[in-house]
Amino acid sequence: MWVGAPKERPLWNKEVFMIKLVVSDMDGTLLDKEEKIPAENLEAIKRIRDMGITFTVATGRSEQMMKHYANQLDLKDPFIMCNGALIGHPEIEDNYFNSHLSKEQVKKIIEVANSYNTDFFIFTKHALYTDENPRKDLIIERSKDYNLEHVPTLKFIKEFDYDLPVYKLLLIERKKEVYEKLYKIIGDDKTLNVCTSQSGFVDINPMGNTKATALEKLMDYYGVTKDEVVCFGDQDNDMEMLELIPNSVCMENGSLAAKEAANYITKKNTEAGVAAWLNEHIKK
Repeated sequence: MWVGAPKERPLWNKEVFMIKLVVSDMDGTLLDKEEKIPAENLEAIKRIRDMGITFTVATGRSEQMMKHYANQLDLKDPFIMCNGALIGHPEIEDNYFNSHLSKEQVKKIIEVANSYNTDFFIFTKHALYTDENPRKDLIIERSKDYNLEHVPTLKFIKEFDYDLPVYKLLLIERKKEVYEKLYKIIGDDKTLNVCTSQSGFVDINPMGNTKATALEKLMDYYGVTKDEVVCFGDQDNDMEMLELIPNSVCMENGSLAAKEAANYITKKNTEAGVAAWLNEHIKK
């Protein structure tokens, strides 16, 4: 189903679309408001896999934040993380693809964040670097029931080595006027790819790395064309991916820009919208 469509939507024709790969964003899409995967979504994923369709994810999260979900979703092959700057797997040391920020870029971004007393996270392969803040507390709280090996490794900024590859920097600013200033300052740097993954978040990646560019690489890996893919997303960092794929689906809770980019709209993430769309459109 599609609800409140912001533009004219194509009708689904299962005789035309032979789907081989389903790709989903995580936060605000596959996950509910508690950052858990609803049982309906897990059941729908199992059902399409039993039909021979591959399921994977494209997320802004890092390897550290995907260890638990990779295990829960039984992901064995490389998938998209850090908004496309990384294609890999938390249990595989070598990445299928990666692109990282320069040392100078990282220093400049941290300098700007500190000047506004804005919380930030540095995404590296083996740890997330941050200081005390509400988001860090939330990550710790929500991972307390994970298997020990799936708990994200969190370290203090003072332990960070600037020689480490950084795939993404995340700024978290809840004050609207400060957020807008930060977004403009960082966004004016044309060597960076800057986007929003949820309210108050400024996601910063190397220029040229998006979920769309990574998905093109992943399609080569799986040997599929874009007409054989369905993708789900909800935020501005999903826009390019939603525009790339003809069978693109935005959540009802998605941003206006994401809805405009997608060709279909499904129920909210809190209503297991991924499962609702798959169960209605992908049938034997």
